[in-house]
Amino acid sequence: MSKGNQRLINMTSYNACMILLFSIFCILTILFNYFFAGQTEDHIAFGVTIPNFSFDTAGDWGCTPDTLNTVKEVEHLNPNFVLALGDLSYATTGDCWFNDTKSIDSKMKILFGNHEQDEGNPSSLLSQYLAHYHLTQTYYSFEYENFHFTIMNSEIDYTYGSPQYLFVKDDLLNASKNPQIKWIVVAFHTPMYTSPSRHSPAILFRIIYHPLFDRYGVDLVLQAHNHNYQRSYPLIYNYSNLGNPVIGAASNNTYLDPQGQVYLVVGTAGHPLYDLFGRVNYMAAQYRGFGLLGIDVLNNGTKLEGKFYDKEGVIIDKFTLGKK
Repeated sequence: MSKGNQRLINMTSYNACMILLFSIFCILTILFNYFFAGQTEDHIAFGVTIPNFSFDTAGDWGCTPDTLNTVKEVEHLNPNFVLALGDLSYATTGDCWFNDTKSIDSKMKILFGNHEQDEGNPSSLLSQYLAHYHLTQTYYSFEYENFHFTIMNSEIDYTYGSPQYLFVKDDLLNASKNPQIKWIVVAFHTPMYTSPSRHSPAILFRIIYHPLFDRYGVDLVLQAHNHNYQRSYPLIYNYSNLGNPVIGAASNNTYLDPQGQVYLVVGTAGHPLYDLFGRVNYMAAQYRGFGLLGIDVLNNGTKLEGKFYDKEGVIIDKFTLGKK
């Protein structure tokens, strides 16, 4: 074989090897992007993206024309769900309230107030609500996107060591450790903080639970029982003066990673209103009138925007909580 032919064969073999190596490199690159890089992008896209959503809340409903107005406002706002803060029908059965709220029933979650738990009502009333909302007990929790909701019953034993106390303590601890949860909301009927009105604040409830709320990073506390609207500044428990909580942020309505919780009284869903007799120094806003609180969750689950709408749909109060 001549030297020229040998050189041609060597060059052909070299080119074939380079083509083979390049093909292998391309295949490996495709496989890497598919199995590794693609998975990382999917994790980023699906693991942390929180869609905007909303929920409405109010308590002390009854079965009145003003109740129907509140239901119409919920229909207009079209939230993802509704949380009713107790005192639903003000009757020995829930029938009239089920009828008045039937258009939003599929979105409804409830907690229990004094008019469900006592007030001389038969045990069948409590059983009716439990069965209708598929609940096994009157305190529970649920999650929605990056929110955790702890639902308490302020009308039954909540003292240290009680079944409810142990549940709430463990529930808040677990929520605080969950990396998927960015916001913790607690809701119950009888308020631990309120301006002077028909009902005084539940001091023992405050002593037992506000330190837990501080410890486990609760952001928002929803209450009712006084038939008006109130919103506090972010509040930190004051161990030296129980009646004067520490204000965690002085802004009137905009808070970024504040210390403490914003406490709201929203007893405005339809039953006759109660007067307010002054304003305590830690309340940022208050209003006597019917309506509801709408909460919008925005900016990939990092911003909470609350608006209190009166019965005409006019925004009476607005506040914002943000997370870094």
